[in-house]
Amino acid sequence: MPHQRLFLNIQLTLKKGQITGVVKRNEMVYLTVIVDVANEKTVAKGSLRRILKHTKPFKKHNYIEIIKCEADYFNK
Repeated sequence: MPHQRLFLNIQLTLKKGQITGVVKRNEMVYLTVIVDVANEKTVAKGSLRRILKHTKPFKKHNYIEIIKCEADYFNK
């Protein structure tokens, strides 16, 4: 069986002033994080529970922080 990879896909939406980060594996989305840059708010939807063995040592809060840092970078 071939090795299956975990992808962190960052999508930038400038029109809405939001950064959306998606953690997916095998085209299935497990976690979506939306950072509203203008209002400094973050919303996370989903869970990494079913793919924990593939995300170690990172946990949900680590991915949220990565996406928030990307949002700060693109906001500058």
